[in-house]
Amino acid sequence: MHRDRAGPTTGEFAVWKRWLSLNLSPEQERIVTDYEHDVILVAGGIGAGKSFCSALYTVINLPYTPRVWLVGAQYDDTRQEFEEIRRFLSRVPGLVTYVAAPQQGPREIRTRWGNVIRTVSTQDERRIAREGPNGIVMVEAAQQTREAFDRLWERLRRAERPDLRAWLFMAGTFEDGSPWYEELYSLFEGDNPWNGKSYSLPTWKNPFLYPDGEADPAIQQAKSTLPPERFAARFAGQPAALRSSLVLPEFDPQKHVSRDAAYRPGYPVCLWIDPGYSGSHYAVIAAQVFEGTVCVVDEIYQQYASHADMVNKAMARPWWRDVRKIVMDIAARQRTPASQSPLQVWRATGLPVVGRLVHVEAGIDVHRQMLAEGRILVHPSCVNTLREYRTWKRRKLADMQGTVLTEPEKHNCDAMKAIQYGLYVEFGPAARGWRRASPLRRERRWR
Repeated sequence: MHRDRAGPTTGEFAVWKRWLSLNLSPEQERIVTDYEHDVILVAGGIGAGKSFCSALYTVINLPYTPRVWLVGAQYDDTRQEFEEIRRFLSRVPGLVTYVAAPQQGPREIRTRWGNVIRTVSTQDERRIAREGPNGIVMVEAAQQTREAFDRLWERLRRAERPDLRAWLFMAGTFEDGSPWYEELYSLFEGDNPWNGKSYSLPTWKNPFLYPDGEADPAIQQAKSTLPPERFAARFAGQPAALRSSLVLPEFDPQKHVSRDAAYRPGYPVCLWIDPGYSGSHYAVIAAQVFEGTVCVVDEIYQQYASHADMVNKAMARPWWRDVRKIVMDIAARQRTPASQSPLQVWRATGLPVVGRLVHVEAGIDVHRQMLAEGRILVHPSCVNTLREYRTWKRRKLADMQGTVLTEPEKHNCDAMKAIQYGLYVEFGPAARGWRRASPLRRERRWR
Protein backbone atom coordinates (compact mmCIF):
# COMPACT_ATOMS: atom_id res chain seq x y z
CA MET A 1 0.00 0.00 0.00
CA HIS A 2 1.04 3.62 -0.47
CA ARG A 3 3.22 4.82 2.37
CA ASP A 4 3.37 8.62 1.94
CA ARG A 5 2.62 10.64 5.08
CA ALA A 6 2.64 7.55 7.26
CA GLY A 7 1.73 9.20 10.54
CA PRO A 8 2.47 11.95 13.04
CA THR A 9 6.03 12.94 13.80
CA THR A 10 7.49 12.63 17.29
CA GLY A 11 6.72 16.29 17.89
CA GLU A 12 3.13 15.94 16.70
CA PHE A 13 2.61 12.94 18.93
CA ALA A 14 3.93 14.94 21.88
CA VAL A 15 1.29 17.60 21.13
CA TRP A 16 -1.43 14.95 21.09
CA LYS A 17 -0.21 13.62 24.43
CA ARG A 18 -0.48 17.09 25.91
CA TRP A 19 -3.89 17.83 24.38
CA LEU A 20 -5.36 14.49 25.46
CA SER A 21 -3.57 14.30 28.85
CA LEU A 22 -2.29 10.82 28.02
CA ASN A 23 -0.63 8.48 30.49
CA LEU A 24 0.51 5.50 28.41
CA SER A 25 2.39 2.37 29.32
CA PRO A 26 5.45 1.67 27.10
CA GLU A 27 3.52 -1.21 25.49
CA GLN A 28 0.55 1.01 24.64
CA GLU A 29 2.80 3.72 23.22
CA ARG A 30 4.61 1.22 20.96
CA ILE A 31 1.26 0.14 19.54
CA VAL A 32 -0.23 3.56 18.86
CA THR A 33 2.99 4.90 17.28
CA ASP A 34 3.45 2.03 14.80
CA TYR A 35 3.01 3.71 11.41
CA GLU A 36 5.29 1.34 9.50
CA HIS A 37 2.81 -1.53 9.22
CA ASP A 38 -0.41 -1.62 7.24
CA VAL A 39 -2.20 -3.93 9.68
CA ILE A 40 -1.88 -3.70 13.46
CA LEU A 41 -3.25 -6.65 15.43
CA VAL A 42 -3.58 -6.25 19.19
CA ALA A 43 -4.31 -9.36 21.22
CA GLY A 44 -5.20 -8.09 24.66
CA GLY A 45 -6.32 -9.44 27.96
CA ILE A 46 -9.57 -8.26 29.50
CA GLY A 47 -9.30 -4.65 30.65
CA ALA A 48 -5.95 -4.16 28.92
CA GLY A 49 -7.11 -1.01 27.13
CA LYS A 50 -7.84 -2.40 23.65
CA SER A 51 -10.67 0.08 23.02
CA PHE A 52 -8.50 2.90 24.37
CA CYS A 53 -5.65 2.01 21.98
CA SER A 54 -8.03 1.61 19.04
CA ALA A 55 -9.55 5.03 19.64
CA LEU A 56 -6.21 6.74 20.27
CA TYR A 57 -4.63 5.24 17.15
CA THR A 58 -7.57 6.58 15.15
CA VAL A 59 -7.42 10.07 16.62
CA ILE A 60 -3.71 10.71 16.22
CA ASN A 61 -3.88 9.52 12.59
CA LEU A 62 -6.82 11.76 11.66
CA PRO A 63 -4.66 14.45 9.99
CA TYR A 64 -3.60 11.77 7.49
CA THR A 65 -6.80 9.71 7.30
CA PRO A 66 -9.84 11.54 5.92
CA ARG A 67 -12.31 8.64 6.20
CA VAL A 68 -12.34 6.05 9.01
CA TRP A 69 -14.59 3.06 9.68
CA LEU A 70 -15.21 1.49 13.09
CA VAL A 71 -16.35 -2.01 12.14
CA GLY A 72 -18.18 -4.52 14.33
CA ALA A 73 -20.33 -7.55 13.71
CA GLN A 74 -23.24 -5.36 14.89
CA TYR A 75 -23.44 -1.57 15.04
CA ASP A 76 -23.71 -1.65 18.82
CA ASP A 77 -20.36 -3.47 19.09
CA THR A 78 -18.59 -0.24 18.13
CA ARG A 79 -20.23 1.96 20.77
CA GLN A 80 -17.31 1.98 23.23
CA GLU A 81 -14.69 2.89 20.61
CA PHE A 82 -16.97 5.56 19.15
CA GLU A 83 -17.52 7.20 22.54
CA GLU A 84 -13.79 6.99 23.33
CA ILE A 85 -12.97 8.82 20.08
CA ARG A 86 -15.69 11.38 20.78
CA ARG A 87 -14.24 11.97 24.25
CA PHE A 88 -10.71 12.46 22.88
CA LEU A 89 -11.81 14.88 20.17
CA SER A 90 -13.88 16.96 22.60
CA ARG A 91 -10.64 17.96 24.34
CA VAL A 92 -9.61 19.95 21.24
CA PRO A 93 -11.93 23.02 21.15
CA GLY A 94 -13.92 23.38 17.93
CA LEU A 95 -12.53 20.26 16.28
CA VAL A 96 -15.82 18.32 16.15
CA THR A 97 -18.40 19.88 13.83
CA TYR A 98 -21.06 17.15 13.70
CA VAL A 99 -22.06 14.11 15.76
CA ALA A 100 -24.84 11.60 15.06
CA ALA A 101 -25.16 9.04 17.86
CA PRO A 102 -28.55 7.28 17.71
CA GLN A 103 -29.33 4.45 20.10
CA GLN A 104 -29.45 2.02 17.18
CA GLY A 105 -27.89 2.03 13.73
CA PRO A 106 -24.77 3.78 12.37
CA ARG A 107 -23.06 6.63 14.21
CA GLU A 108 -20.94 9.39 12.74
CA ILE A 109 -18.46 12.11 13.69
CA ARG A 110 -17.23 14.89 11.41
CA THR A 111 -14.36 17.31 12.12
CA ARG A 112 -13.34 20.69 10.81
CA TRP A 113 -10.37 18.96 9.14
CA GLY A 114 -12.84 17.16 6.87
CA ASN A 115 -12.68 13.77 8.62
CA VAL A 116 -15.63 11.42 8.59
CA ILE A 117 -15.65 8.66 11.22
CA ARG A 118 -18.46 6.15 10.79
CA THR A 119 -19.50 2.96 12.52
CA VAL A 120 -20.10 0.05 10.17
CA SER A 121 -21.61 -3.40 10.58
CA THR A 122 -20.10 -6.24 8.56
CA GLN A 123 -23.69 -7.24 7.83
CA ASP A 124 -24.17 -3.99 5.87
CA GLU A 125 -22.84 -5.29 2.55
CA ARG A 126 -23.94 -2.21 0.59
CA ARG A 127 -21.88 0.26 2.60
CA ILE A 128 -18.81 -1.95 2.56
CA ALA A 129 -19.13 -2.23 -1.20
CA ARG A 130 -19.48 1.46 -2.03
CA GLU A 131 -17.12 3.34 0.30
CA GLY A 132 -13.34 3.34 0.42
CA PRO A 133 -11.86 4.45 3.76
CA ASN A 134 -8.16 4.93 4.39
CA GLY A 135 -8.46 3.74 7.99
CA ILE A 136 -10.41 0.83 9.47
CA VAL A 137 -10.72 -0.25 13.10
CA MET A 138 -11.97 -3.83 13.40
CA VAL A 139 -13.63 -3.95 16.83
CA GLU A 140 -13.62 -7.26 18.73
CA ALA A 141 -12.01 -8.75 15.67
CA ALA A 142 -11.69 -12.23 17.20
CA GLN A 143 -15.49 -12.39 17.40
CA GLN A 144 -15.86 -11.63 13.70
CA THR A 145 -15.17 -13.90 10.73
CA ARG A 146 -12.13 -14.36 8.55
CA GLU A 147 -14.34 -13.47 5.60
CA ALA A 148 -15.04 -10.09 7.22
CA PHE A 149 -11.31 -9.44 7.55
CA ASP A 150 -10.70 -10.40 3.92
CA ARG A 151 -13.47 -8.08 2.70
CA LEU A 152 -12.16 -5.17 4.76
CA TRP A 153 -8.60 -5.74 3.60
CA GLU A 154 -9.74 -5.74 -0.03
CA ARG A 155 -11.78 -2.57 0.58
CA LEU A 156 -8.75 -0.88 2.09
CA ARG A 157 -6.64 -1.69 -0.95
CA ARG A 158 -9.11 0.36 -3.00
CA ALA A 159 -9.17 3.40 -0.73
CA GLU A 160 -10.61 6.63 -2.10
CA ARG A 161 -7.31 8.44 -1.35
CA PRO A 162 -4.52 6.22 -2.74
CA ASP A 163 -2.02 9.05 -2.17
CA LEU A 164 -2.33 8.57 1.61
CA ARG A 165 -1.40 5.62 3.80
CA ALA A 166 -4.12 3.03 4.34
CA TRP A 167 -4.25 1.12 7.63
CA LEU A 168 -6.27 -1.52 9.46
CA PHE A 169 -6.22 -1.68 13.27
CA MET A 170 -7.57 -4.90 14.81
CA ALA A 171 -8.16 -5.58 18.48
CA GLY A 172 -9.56 -8.60 20.28
CA THR A 173 -9.00 -11.25 22.91
CA PHE A 174 -8.12 -14.89 22.39
CA GLU A 175 -10.65 -16.06 24.97
CA ASP A 176 -13.59 -17.62 23.09
CA GLY A 177 -12.24 -16.05 19.90
CA SER A 178 -12.21 -17.48 16.39
CA PRO A 179 -9.18 -19.65 15.47
CA TRP A 180 -8.32 -17.48 12.46
CA TYR A 181 -7.44 -14.61 14.80
CA GLU A 182 -4.80 -16.70 16.54
CA GLU A 183 -3.47 -17.87 13.17
CA LEU A 184 -3.15 -14.29 11.92
CA TYR A 185 -1.51 -13.25 15.19
CA SER A 186 1.15 -15.91 14.64
CA LEU A 187 1.67 -14.96 10.99
CA PHE A 188 2.09 -11.30 11.90
CA GLU A 189 4.95 -12.20 14.23
CA GLY A 190 7.11 -12.66 11.12
CA ASP A 191 7.25 -11.41 7.53
CA ASN A 192 3.85 -11.65 5.88
CA PRO A 193 2.04 -10.50 2.72
CA TRP A 194 -0.18 -8.05 4.65
CA ASN A 195 2.74 -6.08 6.11
CA GLY A 196 1.09 -6.79 9.43
CA LYS A 197 2.43 -6.64 12.98
CA SER A 198 0.96 -8.35 16.03
CA TYR A 199 1.17 -7.12 19.61
CA SER A 200 0.30 -8.81 22.87
CA LEU A 201 -1.16 -6.46 25.47
CA PRO A 202 -1.57 -8.21 28.84
CA THR A 203 -4.24 -7.01 31.23
CA TRP A 204 -1.69 -5.74 33.75
CA LYS A 205 -0.19 -3.31 31.20
CA ASN A 206 -3.14 -0.96 31.75
CA PRO A 207 -1.63 1.61 34.16
CA PHE A 208 -5.05 2.99 35.13
CA LEU A 209 -6.51 -0.29 36.39
CA TYR A 210 -3.32 -2.02 37.52
CA PRO A 211 -0.70 0.49 38.67
CA ASP A 212 1.29 -2.35 40.28
CA GLY A 213 1.44 -4.25 36.99
CA GLU A 214 1.68 -8.03 37.10
CA ALA A 215 2.21 -7.90 40.86
CA ASP A 216 -1.34 -6.60 41.36
CA PRO A 217 -3.23 -8.90 43.80
CA ALA A 218 -6.11 -9.39 41.33
CA ILE A 219 -3.71 -10.58 38.64
CA GLN A 220 -1.87 -12.88 41.03
CA GLN A 221 -5.14 -14.36 42.24
CA ALA A 222 -6.25 -15.08 38.67
CA LYS A 223 -2.87 -16.64 37.91
CA SER A 224 -3.07 -18.98 40.89
CA THR A 225 -6.68 -20.06 40.38
CA LEU A 226 -7.11 -20.36 36.59
CA PRO A 227 -5.69 -23.11 34.35
CA PRO A 228 -2.55 -21.82 32.59
CA GLU A 229 -4.12 -21.89 29.13
CA ARG A 230 -7.16 -19.91 30.26
CA PHE A 231 -5.02 -17.35 32.10
CA ALA A 232 -2.86 -16.96 28.99
CA ALA A 233 -5.88 -16.27 26.77
CA ARG A 234 -7.92 -14.19 29.24
CA PHE A 235 -5.23 -12.08 30.89
CA ALA A 236 -1.85 -12.49 29.18
CA GLY A 237 -3.00 -12.03 25.56
CA GLN A 238 -1.22 -15.20 24.49
CA PRO A 239 -2.61 -17.98 22.23
CA ALA A 240 -1.51 -20.82 24.49
CA ALA A 241 -4.63 -22.88 23.87
CA LEU A 242 -3.87 -23.24 20.16
CA ARG A 243 -0.17 -24.00 20.59
CA SER A 244 -0.83 -26.80 23.07
CA SER A 245 -2.44 -29.06 20.46
CA LEU A 246 -0.34 -28.21 17.40
CA VAL A 247 1.31 -31.06 15.57
CA LEU A 248 4.36 -28.87 14.90
CA PRO A 249 4.65 -26.60 17.96
CA GLU A 250 8.28 -25.75 17.11
CA PHE A 251 7.14 -23.54 14.25
CA ASP A 252 7.87 -19.90 15.11
CA PRO A 253 6.98 -17.19 12.55
CA GLN A 254 9.78 -14.95 13.80
CA LYS A 255 12.29 -17.73 13.22
CA HIS A 256 10.92 -19.63 10.23
CA VAL A 257 9.21 -17.02 8.02
CA SER A 258 11.57 -14.88 5.99
CA ARG A 259 11.85 -13.13 2.65
CA ASP A 260 15.33 -14.64 2.52
CA ALA A 261 13.55 -17.79 1.35
CA ALA A 262 12.83 -16.20 -2.04
CA TYR A 263 13.53 -18.26 -5.17
CA ARG A 264 17.12 -17.99 -6.38
CA PRO A 265 17.41 -18.58 -10.14
CA GLY A 266 20.05 -21.03 -11.26
CA TYR A 267 19.95 -23.19 -8.12
CA PRO A 268 18.18 -26.57 -8.17
CA VAL A 269 14.54 -26.78 -7.12
CA CYS A 270 12.75 -29.81 -5.66
CA LEU A 271 8.99 -30.24 -5.92
CA TRP A 272 7.36 -31.93 -2.95
CA ILE A 273 3.80 -32.99 -3.70
CA ASP A 274 0.73 -34.26 -1.90
CA PRO A 275 -1.83 -34.98 -4.66
CA GLY A 276 -4.88 -34.10 -2.56
CA TYR A 277 -7.14 -37.11 -2.51
CA SER A 278 -10.86 -37.22 -1.60
CA GLY A 279 -11.50 -33.49 -1.77
CA SER A 280 -8.46 -32.33 0.19
CA HIS A 281 -6.10 -29.75 -1.28
CA TYR A 282 -3.53 -30.58 -3.93
CA ALA A 283 -0.28 -29.15 -2.58
CA VAL A 284 2.87 -28.58 -4.66
CA ILE A 285 5.76 -27.18 -2.63
CA ALA A 286 8.79 -25.70 -4.41
CA ALA A 287 11.89 -25.91 -2.23
CA GLN A 288 15.57 -25.11 -2.53
CA VAL A 289 18.18 -26.51 -0.14
CA PHE A 290 21.31 -24.59 0.77
CA GLU A 291 23.87 -26.26 3.03
CA GLY A 292 21.23 -28.29 4.83
CA THR A 293 18.72 -25.43 5.21
CA VAL A 294 15.42 -25.78 3.37
CA CYS A 295 13.87 -22.71 1.75
CA VAL A 296 10.21 -23.13 0.84
CA VAL A 297 10.14 -20.63 -2.01
CA ASP A 298 6.64 -21.11 -3.44
CA GLU A 299 3.45 -23.13 -3.28
CA ILE A 300 0.67 -24.20 -5.61
CA TYR A 301 -2.39 -25.07 -3.55
CA GLN A 302 -5.77 -25.94 -5.00
CA GLN A 303 -8.80 -28.07 -4.25
CA TYR A 304 -10.35 -30.50 -6.77
CA ALA A 305 -7.52 -29.91 -9.25
CA SER A 306 -6.52 -32.44 -11.88
CA HIS A 307 -2.94 -33.67 -12.11
CA ALA A 308 -2.57 -32.15 -15.58
CA ASP A 309 -3.80 -28.76 -14.31
CA MET A 310 -1.25 -28.75 -11.52
CA VAL A 311 1.54 -29.73 -13.92
CA ASN A 312 0.59 -26.83 -16.19
CA LYS A 313 0.53 -24.40 -13.26
CA ALA A 314 3.97 -25.59 -12.15
CA MET A 315 5.42 -25.31 -15.66
CA ALA A 316 4.24 -21.67 -15.80
CA ARG A 317 6.23 -20.68 -12.67
CA PRO A 318 9.67 -19.06 -13.13
CA TRP A 319 11.37 -21.75 -11.04
CA TRP A 320 10.25 -24.61 -13.30
CA ARG A 321 13.42 -24.44 -15.41
CA ASP A 322 15.45 -25.28 -12.28
CA VAL A 323 13.35 -28.25 -11.09
CA ARG A 324 15.53 -31.35 -10.84
CA LYS A 325 13.49 -33.81 -8.76
CA ILE A 326 9.91 -34.49 -7.70
CA VAL A 327 8.97 -36.27 -4.46
CA MET A 328 5.45 -37.62 -3.85
CA ASP A 329 3.48 -39.86 -1.53
CA ILE A 330 3.86 -43.53 -2.46
CA ALA A 331 0.07 -43.61 -2.96
CA ALA A 332 0.69 -41.50 -6.07
CA ARG A 333 1.39 -44.76 -7.89
CA GLN A 334 -2.25 -45.77 -7.61
CA ARG A 335 -4.45 -45.28 -10.67
CA THR A 336 -7.89 -46.11 -11.95
CA PRO A 337 -8.45 -48.07 -15.17
CA ALA A 338 -9.65 -44.89 -16.89
CA SER A 339 -6.85 -42.52 -15.89
CA GLN A 340 -3.14 -42.25 -15.26
CA SER A 341 -1.69 -42.16 -11.77
CA PRO A 342 -0.28 -38.88 -10.41
CA LEU A 343 3.20 -40.39 -10.68
CA GLN A 344 2.69 -41.14 -14.39
CA VAL A 345 1.40 -37.63 -15.12
CA TRP A 346 4.31 -35.90 -13.39
CA ARG A 347 6.86 -38.32 -14.81
CA ALA A 348 5.68 -37.36 -18.30
CA THR A 349 7.44 -34.02 -17.74
CA GLY A 350 10.73 -35.87 -18.12
CA LEU A 351 11.78 -35.26 -14.52
CA PRO A 352 12.67 -38.03 -12.06
CA VAL A 353 9.83 -38.73 -9.63
CA VAL A 354 10.35 -40.43 -6.26
CA GLY A 355 7.38 -42.10 -4.59
CA ARG A 356 8.27 -42.86 -0.99
CA LEU A 357 6.31 -44.40 1.86
CA VAL A 358 6.60 -42.04 4.82
CA HIS A 359 4.62 -42.89 7.93
CA VAL A 360 2.88 -39.86 9.40
CA GLU A 361 4.71 -39.83 12.73
CA ALA A 362 8.08 -40.48 11.06
CA GLY A 363 7.50 -37.49 8.80
CA ILE A 364 6.47 -35.37 11.79
CA ASP A 365 9.64 -36.35 13.66
CA VAL A 366 11.98 -35.18 10.92
CA HIS A 367 9.86 -32.06 10.37
CA ARG A 368 9.94 -31.10 14.05
CA GLN A 369 13.69 -31.66 14.29
CA MET A 370 14.34 -29.46 11.25
CA LEU A 371 12.17 -26.72 12.75
CA ALA A 372 13.86 -27.02 16.15
CA GLU A 373 17.26 -26.60 14.51
CA GLY A 374 16.10 -23.58 12.53
CA ARG A 375 16.72 -25.31 9.21
CA ILE A 376 13.42 -24.45 7.52
CA LEU A 377 12.58 -21.02 6.09
CA VAL A 378 9.24 -20.28 4.44
CA HIS A 379 8.64 -17.33 2.15
CA PRO A 380 5.72 -15.17 3.41
CA SER A 381 3.89 -15.53 0.08
CA CYS A 382 3.23 -19.20 0.91
CA VAL A 383 0.11 -18.30 2.87
CA ASN A 384 -1.53 -21.74 2.77
CA THR A 385 1.61 -23.46 4.00
CA LEU A 386 1.89 -20.95 6.84
CA ARG A 387 -1.79 -21.39 7.68
CA GLU A 388 -1.35 -25.17 7.98
CA TYR A 389 1.59 -24.73 10.34
CA ARG A 390 -0.80 -22.88 12.67
CA THR A 391 -3.88 -25.08 12.19
CA TRP A 392 -2.71 -28.70 11.91
CA LYS A 393 -3.61 -30.11 15.31
CA ARG A 394 -3.81 -33.38 17.13
CA ARG A 395 -7.27 -34.69 17.82
CA LYS A 396 -8.22 -34.49 21.48
CA LEU A 397 -10.02 -37.29 23.29
CA ALA A 398 -11.05 -37.41 26.93
CA ASP A 399 -10.40 -40.45 29.09
CA MET A 400 -10.76 -41.22 32.79
CA GLN A 401 -7.55 -39.38 33.57
CA GLY A 402 -8.34 -36.24 31.60
CA THR A 403 -7.67 -35.02 28.08
CA VAL A 404 -5.07 -36.86 26.00
CA LEU A 405 -3.66 -36.02 22.58
CA THR A 406 -4.06 -38.67 19.91
CA GLU A 407 -3.24 -38.90 16.21
CA PRO A 408 -2.94 -35.83 13.98
CA GLU A 409 -6.12 -34.65 12.30
CA LYS A 410 -6.56 -35.43 8.63
CA HIS A 411 -7.28 -31.90 7.48
CA ASN A 412 -5.15 -28.73 7.33
CA CYS A 413 -2.13 -30.87 6.53
CA ASP A 414 -1.71 -31.22 2.74
CA ALA A 415 1.24 -28.83 2.47
CA MET A 416 2.68 -30.24 5.70
CA LYS A 417 2.64 -33.79 4.33
CA ALA A 418 4.20 -32.67 1.07
CA ILE A 419 7.05 -31.03 3.01
CA GLN A 420 7.48 -34.13 5.15
CA TYR A 421 7.83 -36.39 2.08
CA GLY A 422 10.56 -34.10 0.81
CA LEU A 423 12.38 -33.79 4.14
CA TYR A 424 12.35 -37.54 4.65
CA VAL A 425 13.78 -38.21 1.18
CA GLU A 426 16.40 -35.45 1.37
CA PHE A 427 17.56 -35.96 4.95
CA GLY A 428 16.35 -39.37 6.09
CA PRO A 429 14.61 -40.28 9.37
CA ALA A 430 15.37 -38.03 12.30
CA ALA A 431 16.58 -40.98 14.39
CA ARG A 432 19.38 -41.71 11.90
CA GLY A 433 20.79 -38.21 11.91
CA TRP A 434 21.15 -35.96 8.90
CA ARG A 435 22.39 -36.69 5.43
CA ARG A 436 23.78 -33.82 3.38
CA ALA A 437 21.84 -33.14 0.22
CA SER A 438 25.15 -33.16 -1.64
CA PRO A 439 24.12 -31.81 -5.07
CA LEU A 440 22.03 -29.02 -3.53
CA ARG A 441 24.82 -26.74 -2.43
CA ARG A 442 25.08 -22.99 -2.55
CA GLU A 443 28.43 -23.12 -4.40
CA ARG A 444 27.17 -25.25 -7.31
CA ARG A 445 24.52 -24.38 -9.86
CA TRP A 446 22.65 -27.29 -11.36
CA ARG A 447 21.92 -26.77 -15.04
